[in-house]
Amino acid sequence: LTENTSQDGLVLVLEALQFVVPDGIVETFDPSRDFTTVLPDGTQIFIPANAASVTEGTKEVRLLAEPIASGLSRNVNEKPLDYGYSIELTDADGKEIGHSFNKDVRISIAYDDGDLERADAKKDDLAVSFFSADKGAWENASATIVEGRIHAKVDHFSQWAATAPGAIPSTN
Repeated sequence: LTENTSQDGLVLVLEALQFVVPDGIVETFDPSRDFTTVLPDGTQIFIPANAASVTEGTKEVRLLAEPIASGLSRNVNEKPLDYGYSIELTDADGKEIGHSFNKDVRISIAYDDGDLERADAKKDDLAVSFFSADKGAWENASATIVEGRIHAKVDHFSQWAATAPGAIPSTN
């Protein structure tokens, strides 16, 4: 359709998603204490005490984790398995807190054989990655794979997803 304004005879096939997109979460916690939460799909987020860049005496911050299934960038190097999360911290007034942490935060994402099959990937290919708008690409965090989970140390929140090279796009 780059040269024509219309095209006859095309067949458009729509297929149901092969995965369920979970609900998002909003949780409030004291940033001076260790905080752990489990998202509806089993993804775990651990934020150590004093990791958030907040003013001294701040007793309440909000963690927002919203799943993203469409519009995720897919390129030759890294592609999300199914969906990712937009993750951020805000203060009590809803103002976003700085993007960098004082200590590493851990994100742990579960995967199963179905995820590997849809991505045409091996477990050793999996990574936890963030989308770098500056580079227009996914960048891998330092991660380990143990017993059906990818554990990553992250230094900021943004868009994060389990990725694999050459993954088959599930949605777009």
